[in-house]
Amino acid sequence: MTTTPSFSGYWAPIIDEQSARNAVKMAGLPLLVLALNAAVFAIALTLHANASVWPIAAFGVLTFVFLAMAFQLRSGRAAISPLAAAAYAAFLALLMWSTTRDVGAESELPIQFSIVLRNLFVPILTAVFAWRGVLGWRWLLVHRLLSTRST
Repeated sequence: MTTTPSFSGYWAPIIDEQSARNAVKMAGLPLLVLALNAAVFAIALTLHANASVWPIAAFGVLTFVFLAMAFQLRSGRAAISPLAAAAYAAFLALLMWSTTRDVGAESELPIQFSIVLRNLFVPILTAVFAWRGVLGWRWLLVHRLLSTRST
């Protein structure tokens, strides 16, 4: 017999199947924010005079990938959580490449720091919130409940 946690949302403990599935569903919201962030980076690079085409295309593709995955997670499909984590890692690698290129163009330390903070604030924040979804997926995997889907 499980007890109902006294708090809910992102920080509710994962103690049973329902709380694990809720954690996975809540992980879709940070992915929506990450999709918006990827779109902003794609638009910003489009407006940049010296921008290459491939990072713009990569950010654009990741925008749609994050949107699709966010809605899949919100509908309860926990099995795509590892794919979402892999897409997040690809986004972070592309973002780090873009950030180091931008930082290398600036010579003053406060400007370099502001570029790094600006580029990494939203992805790090969304990773913190999406981590609960990964833990929920792991709980479902360990208890062999991943193939079933609750409505």
